[in-house]
Amino acid sequence: MQDESKKSLSFGPVMASVFLPGMGQILLGKKKIGLMFLISTLTAIAVGIILLISGYLSYLDTIIDFGPNAEMPDIKEAMHLKQLIGAIVTAVIIHISSIIHTIFLESRIKKEELLAREKTEFQIDDWE
Repeated sequence: MQDESKKSLSFGPVMASVFLPGMGQILLGKKKIGLMFLISTLTAIAVGIILLISGYLSYLDTIIDFGPNAEMPDIKEAMHLKQLIGAIVTAVIIHISSIIHTIFLESRIKKEELLAREKTEFQIDDWE
């Protein structure tokens, strides 16, 4: 019964990282790196939102000033498309890195707990 609950709980930190980057690390006790993943992802998303809004406002501004003889502005340049894609890709890479890091961190913690348990059992056997 206890093994089943450990198996079902083992996906908790990983699923937390899937929904919120860095949360898995925080649940596993590594708060600094968890906050680093969380803040860097939120920063990349914020930069993307700022680029999107400023590009849209810039595009609207050029359309409003659009005269009869003026040339229509290129939406890709006005919307900062390359930078926006860069911010999105950065956020996705950080997010995936957070998930992978959580998987390896959880595996390492389980191995350390297993080794500590075996060491304790070995010491108890020596006393008997």
